[in-house]
Amino acid sequence: MNWDAVGAIAELAGALGVVTSLAYLGLQIRQNTRSSHTATYRSLKQEIQQFRAMLGSDPEVARIYRDGLRDFRSLNEDDQWRFGAMMQHLSSSFEDYFRLRGDSIMHDLSDEIRWVAARPGARDWWSNGQRLYEADFRGFIDDLIASESTASD
Repeated sequence: MNWDAVGAIAELAGALGVVTSLAYLGLQIRQNTRSSHTATYRSLKQEIQQFRAMLGSDPEVARIYRDGLRDFRSLNEDDQWRFGAMMQHLSSSFEDYFRLRGDSIMHDLSDEIRWVAARPGARDWWSNGQRLYEADFRGFIDDLIASESTASD
């Protein structure tokens, strides 16, 4: 065997090593991305559960939220501010969902978002509060509101 053949075999082995390393790296990146999405999903679920726990454990907060969903404008100034803070918290969680909704691990929250967005007080708050969010998310919420309005007509 001559040196050219040995060099060709070494080049082939090196190329196979590079291809194997790249394939392994691709698998590791995919696994890491999946783990990151799972952690984000769990965090999002926990945020929503904490919001629900807050409503369930504090009658005053629950009253403000319930009354605000019914009629935002009927709340006094302090309660409007509190309701707005709750809606910002909830809308931010919904926006996180919106950003991840294409991920196969995401549970579909569209019905829950639609339910909140369809409440008269939430729509009143959204008319001003939507400026806090990106245009694509605003469009998503506006579409949910429109579809709910059409369904109830």
